[in-house]
Amino acid sequence: MTRSLPLAAALALAAAGSGCTKGESSAAGARLRQPEAIAVFQGVTLASPKVRPYLAVANASRNDVAIVDAVTNDPVKAPVVLRTLVVPVPDRPSLLAAASLGDETVEQPHRADLLVAVSAGDSVLQVIETWDSKNLVHSDPAEAGALAVDLGHDVLALAPLPPDPADPGVARIAAALSDGLVAVVAYRRGDGDAIVHGSTAIRTTPLPFQPVAIAAMPDDPAVPGLQTAIYLASREAVDPGAVPPIFGVAELPGADVEAQPRVLGARAPTRLVAAARLQERFDHSADSGTGAFQAERVPRVYAVLDESACGPDKPIDCGVVTLDAGPAVPSGSMAIPDDYAGLMPHRAPMRVPGRPLAIVAAGPPAVPLGTVDGDPVDYPAGFMRLFMGSVGRATTAVAAVPSDDGKVYFLDLGRFETATAAPIVQARSTGPTAPEFEPPPQEDPAQEPPATDEWLRLWIQDENGAFVAPNDAAARRNALTTTPGFTPNETVWSLIWEGVLSADLAERTGEVMTDVATGQLALALQVGDRPSGGPATFTQVARLWHPALGVKVNDIVVIPVNRMGAGLSCEGTRRLLPPGSTQVLPNEFEVRIGALLPPSDQHPGGAVTLVPAAQPPPPAPPDERIPAWQACYDVLSAGATGTNVVTGVRATIRASGLVLRGAAFGYAGRPPMGDPGVPRPHELRYPGGAAEAQLTAECPLADWDGSWPTTHPLACTDACRTSCEQLVIARKVRRLHNVSVTCETNSAQRDTCNVLWPGNAFPTVNDPVALKFQVAVQKQLPAPGDLGPYAPFRDMELEFGTTSGVGESAASQSGTAPQHATGAVPFDRTPWTTAAEGYRFYVSYPADFVLDATPSLSGNPVPSAVIR
Repeated sequence: MTRSLPLAAALALAAAGSGCTKGESSAAGARLRQPEAIAVFQGVTLASPKVRPYLAVANASRNDVAIVDAVTNDPVKAPVVLRTLVVPVPDRPSLLAAASLGDETVEQPHRADLLVAVSAGDSVLQVIETWDSKNLVHSDPAEAGALAVDLGHDVLALAPLPPDPADPGVARIAAALSDGLVAVVAYRRGDGDAIVHGSTAIRTTPLPFQPVAIAAMPDDPAVPGLQTAIYLASREAVDPGAVPPIFGVAELPGADVEAQPRVLGARAPTRLVAAARLQERFDHSADSGTGAFQAERVPRVYAVLDESACGPDKPIDCGVVTLDAGPAVPSGSMAIPDDYAGLMPHRAPMRVPGRPLAIVAAGPPAVPLGTVDGDPVDYPAGFMRLFMGSVGRATTAVAAVPSDDGKVYFLDLGRFETATAAPIVQARSTGPTAPEFEPPPQEDPAQEPPATDEWLRLWIQDENGAFVAPNDAAARRNALTTTPGFTPNETVWSLIWEGVLSADLAERTGEVMTDVATGQLALALQVGDRPSGGPATFTQVARLWHPALGVKVNDIVVIPVNRMGAGLSCEGTRRLLPPGSTQVLPNEFEVRIGALLPPSDQHPGGAVTLVPAAQPPPPAPPDERIPAWQACYDVLSAGATGTNVVTGVRATIRASGLVLRGAAFGYAGRPPMGDPGVPRPHELRYPGGAAEAQLTAECPLADWDGSWPTTHPLACTDACRTSCEQLVIARKVRRLHNVSVTCETNSAQRDTCNVLWPGNAFPTVNDPVALKFQVAVQKQLPAPGDLGPYAPFRDMELEFGTTSGVGESAASQSGTAPQHATGAVPFDRTPWTTAAEGYRFYVSYPADFVLDATPSLSGNPVPSAVIR
């Protein structure tokens, strides 16, 4: 699609947009209107005949580009100062990009850049004059000596290429196009400071995937010629012909759009991409200064993984993944560098809260910061300052990632970790809550509650099995072993005796049938539609066969008698209630799970066989509840005889013992119950990269999406299910932060750090326990010499929380609708000001403002300014 604006019309709009009326007044801010894209360029405007840096903001709802001074953040005033200077760009400008021509000299240290724009859904690359203060827009490819270029396909994303030192005076813009194409458009310096069109290269053979984002690698000044490449992110497989297909990022070398792409595997699809050439820290260094970094500069690509195929239940977690773009990486291989401590199969992605909307990277500023009084490190050439709250440290590249939660997060690329507001070893879990002693539940609310000497609670033990004193905060904290980098933030861990396995298994509608394959009574949590003469279809299917739900043999199924199926009834027994409760609840009955059944046409999510609740073994007295439950089981079994299906059954699945759940973590396993003086610890431990790979090979269910029928192998023995559960939990406790601080390097808080993390050494800890604890039932008033053990009662619960220590470094604007950032661009202010502000990041928002933030200044949140 092609759109253009005749030059006469452009001049008329420019005059109108500049507020050409009589009189003068001060410009009241930039008056942005739905910013859709931003770019920083060097050029001249009405504000100054000399070349200066400016911020261009595409106002989609007003069809223009506003110009703001990038040094002062002041809007450039129009000829008659009623408003900000704007240049007209028709049909909702949605993309902007600026590129240097690389022809600066001693006599001309600053020269005008190329600035291009693309309207929404358009194929035309429009050029905005930066070398003339009129700032005319060239949008018609048919005009004589046209600067505008019609690429013939919708432009989806733009990226400037670095200038070629061997070919100064040329600027190149790479474009990701619809129909799987890529283009590179070159412009060159004409007469004086003018810029003219040079050449256009459009790929002739479509790529086997659709690029959705594009970035270019910065040049390597240590190597002659242009050392760059184009990188393309895609939600589709970048090598669909591989077995299995490879997802990640594709590389086109240099500006060669016709080249065969090199495939950099990322373990998941990608949707945003950036690139940087930098020094990374040594694998095991925790130094906060410049000594932490290797001398060699390496090319790295940073890609935001698409959330459809990443996460704690997928082969890789979500976030920003690092890819090695060095020449030694063969096409089609997994390009993620190794984990620095050798514990994981790959370096952990850098986590960003919310959903990333853009990513841009910045290298060290042109003017080094040098030594700064009060900082523990200095910042010579090749390094830049990054603050963790009030703690400054050196790094070699920083990325900004706007998120849909309204904040802009920063990544310390030199240390390949999320930048934090404070050293993460300064924060740790507050430990377990102290539940009150409770009487056992009762079947009859009219009963007198048991005497207080029979009251019990579930409580934490120390490593020797002694119950921790509730008022001993240090002992409570130390009774929970955790490891920074592996322990997640969790508001509530719930440890419950015979607790509901998860919200997905509480009061779910299901069907009871006789399983065709086994002839056994079976329960499937699903709603079926069985039309006469047609195949059955199912909705609300619970994947009981998937190990993530944690269903096991001998678990408890509770069914209310008034929801046991249409036309069926039995007496059942009363639900056990806390003493004094006045709730009126329907009677219920219980059965046990005898086996797990794989998916079939009868039950596409799998099913569980139902067996009567067993009599307690001698010498325990028979449970008088059992006969009533047996009677209900018989009624249910008779209703599901032959091909009959009992529908509308309401069932809840409970654990047969202790179950650990996290509010965010979900199912976390079955801890053993200890005895007083006899601890039986439970661990959430990452098993190591090789072990995760082995577990993945042993578990065909790990990546099953619940679809049926399926070609995915779903057969799984008891040993297979054990491996599957270990894998499900192991993926959740993978490294979530690439820790680069230790108690020793965090000298200001060393004593506090060593108290919080006794016996731990980071970042090379070899014992990554995400969580370890031991619990037992404690009696309120035990008789002298009575050590227990004591029988727990259903829903006896202990709650506690954990803290990863990761408080992300972020900037935000608390005004109206700060969500859904539309663009981001870095800017190095050091050549233009004497202030120690260093590098900046501009982020545009459709709520009529641009955020200007830098993590090079101390503060939490990150200091920022707002341009409106």
